[in-house]
Amino acid sequence: MIDAGGDPRKCAFAGVGKTEPEIEFALRRGIYSFNAESEPELERINRVASRLGKTAPVAVRVNPDVAARTHAKITTGTYENKFGVAFETIEDVYARASKLRHLRLLGLQMHIGSQITAVHPFEEAVRKVLPLVLRLKQRYGLEFLSIGGGLGIVYKPALASGSARWWKSAASRSILTPQKYAERLAPLLESAGLRILLEPGRFISGNAGILVTRVEYVKRTGRKRFLIVDAAMNDLIRPALYEAYHEVVPLMRKAAPASRRTWWARFASRVIFLQRPAAAGIGRRRLSGPDERGRLRFCHGLELQHAPARGGNPGERPKSRRRARTPDREANLGC
Repeated sequence: MIDAGGDPRKCAFAGVGKTEPEIEFALRRGIYSFNAESEPELERINRVASRLGKTAPVAVRVNPDVAARTHAKITTGTYENKFGVAFETIEDVYARASKLRHLRLLGLQMHIGSQITAVHPFEEAVRKVLPLVLRLKQRYGLEFLSIGGGLGIVYKPALASGSARWWKSAASRSILTPQKYAERLAPLLESAGLRILLEPGRFISGNAGILVTRVEYVKRTGRKRFLIVDAAMNDLIRPALYEAYHEVVPLMRKAAPASRRTWWARFASRVIFLQRPAAAGIGRRRLSGPDERGRLRFCHGLELQHAPARGGNPGERPKSRRRARTPDREANLGC
């Protein structure tokens, strides 16, 4: 973040496993707030701040026990999840934290999950937490409430949603937009007298890139056909981890011979990563028909939409896999 020109004084430090060197690093650079996940973490932050002769700004993450109605592995606001402090105990935690001399209780934070596509879970969480934060504000002079992130993006249809015209069509009416989100939540929050923080990470970056991969083989096993590509789970883990949908399209399209059109129109394939177990598929029954101009999809290069979220982790590189690199500004990609 600092290398990209970000200002630590405008940033919150989140995460369940903050180390002492990380806490010291953030304190030395004037972090706006630590989002603390537990009392042991508050004690650690206080200890590091004491050693540095500083006062650490903190907000405790409350777990409101509200179901986000999203994928189980990205639900974070129920008591089945590891995140935050239970709603019923949070006031006692603040009371004890207020006695730690090198902490400043600056705010309250919550986050109920990711890729949420309906506004009701957000509203339910805000209605539950708002009376709590107002009580804490009165006792400790809190400055902000962070209502977290989780605003979902359009994975299907990814390409169609890139057009401004699509957002005026019937297909977009069920999509949760920032406008719908604000219209429901702003009236609840505007009288609180607190700075309201949001964490719209996926909504900002999830649509910002693609994963380009090459088809190495078309493999037939019984009734199924598989496209074996040269990407792996270290390049994009979401399909295996979350059963996530990513639109798969040819990098370039060109007409197939007439003799092959009937065969290709019936072709349904599963795209498979290299060097990973059975879960390592990108998508099933894709690339199965002609495009909007009647030309058939017939190409050896594929692109996966919305790849940045949980993609490209070089720390999880399988053996014999090259480390992904940032492409040159100009590159020639073809079939």
